[in-house]
Amino acid sequence: MTIWEVLILAMSLSLAIGGFAVFAGLGDIPGERSSHERITPTGGGLGILAALGGAGLVWGASGLLSAEFGQILSLIWAVGILGFSDDIFDISAKFKFLMLGICAVVAVWVIGPVTQMPFGFSVYELPYWA
Repeated sequence: MTIWEVLILAMSLSLAIGGFAVFAGLGDIPGERSSHERITPTGGGLGILAALGGAGLVWGASGLLSAEFGQILSLIWAVGILGFSDDIFDISAKFKFLMLGICAVVAVWVIGPVTQMPFGFSVYELPYWA
C-alpha cells in the first residue's frame, strides 16, 4: 500500500471508532479529581489507537517497520487502555503512576535511552545513566 492509502485507512479507522464511541454514549464521568461537572464525550483516544494499530498492522505486514514496532505499539495500546479504563472506572492516581512508570521503563528497554538533546544549532550529549 502507498502512504496515502495507509493514511486514508488510518483516518477512516479513527473516524469510525471515535464516532462509534460518541454514538454509543461513552463518556468521562466526573469524579472527585475531575475538573468538569458534566459527562464529557470520550473516544478520541480510541480512534487514535485504532488508527495507529491499523496503520501499524498494514505497514508491519509489508515489512516496512522495524522489529521493535510491535513492542512499541503494544506499549501505546497499554497506555491508551489505561486512560480509557480510567475514564470508565476512575482508577487511583498511584496505580496509574505505577503503570505509566512500568510502561516508561519497558519503552527505554525496548527503544533505548535518549542520549542526545538538540538545543537550537547544538546537541547536548547525555550520559547513558541519565
